[in-house]
Amino acid sequence: MSIARGKLSAIGLVLALLLVGAAVGVAVDRAWIRDQEPIAAGHSGPPPSMRADRIFSIFKERLNLTEAQATEVRTILLDVETFAHGIREGARPKMDAAMAAADEKIRVLLTVEQATIYDELIEERKRRIRKRTSGHPGHGRGPRGHRGPPR
Repeated sequence: MSIARGKLSAIGLVLALLLVGAAVGVAVDRAWIRDQEPIAAGHSGPPPSMRADRIFSIFKERLNLTEAQATEVRTILLDVETFAHGIREGARPKMDAAMAAADEKIRVLLTVEQATIYDELIEERKRRIRKRTSGHPGHGRGPRGHRGPPR
């Protein structure tokens, strides 16, 4: 009976970690992508292994995982992040097209003076993104001034 209970507990822990990992991954992803735009086309944030490692380091420390748990949890997180990366990469062209379409629709509504200011705003945003994404993907300052993954 206690072996079965132990197995159920282990399965429950893995499922809980998967759900928490997915939630953390979504939160990190949302924070990372929020200010992305076509200038960063092809750049969907850090690679899956970097994202998985970032989440894993928090889990390992805060959950005090055993080595066996840590190995399995990292594998699960890497699988989820690899899957999510594929989705993000596939969505990038559609997002870029939607942003370009929105830009065209906005420009039609603006006066010449407003269009000049709009162009300046777009350039400011592109500079912020370039500054944040320069160098290696995932490094530098991200949204809200957070640094990239620990080195």
